[in-house]
Amino acid sequence: MVNPVHYHDFVGLKNLENKAGNQDPEAIKVAAQQFESMFVNMVLKSMREANASMKSEMFSNQTEDFYQDMYDHQLASKLSENNGVGLSEILIKQLSKDLGGKTHEQ
Repeated sequence: MVNPVHYHDFVGLKNLENKAGNQDPEAIKVAAQQFESMFVNMVLKSMREANASMKSEMFSNQTEDFYQDMYDHQLASKLSENNGVGLSEILIKQLSKDLGGKTHEQ
């Protein structure tokens, strides 16, 4: 079994890359979930930037922005768990075609 790693964990990512290179279905699942998490984080960041013009300068500071970014990363990670928004399942099916259609569910 492949333990999920955070995308800032470079050693864990290298191990995941090696296992995915060996076509380990569990590694493909973890990589797809991480990709979905990064995608959702980018969507959240874009939404925050679009709303920035309405934000009051009086209450805006770097510390708030830092913690808001941390919150968005955690939210994206949680949203991508347990089928998430569906992107990881599509990626798993697409990447598993090279394995002869064998997915992590089989």
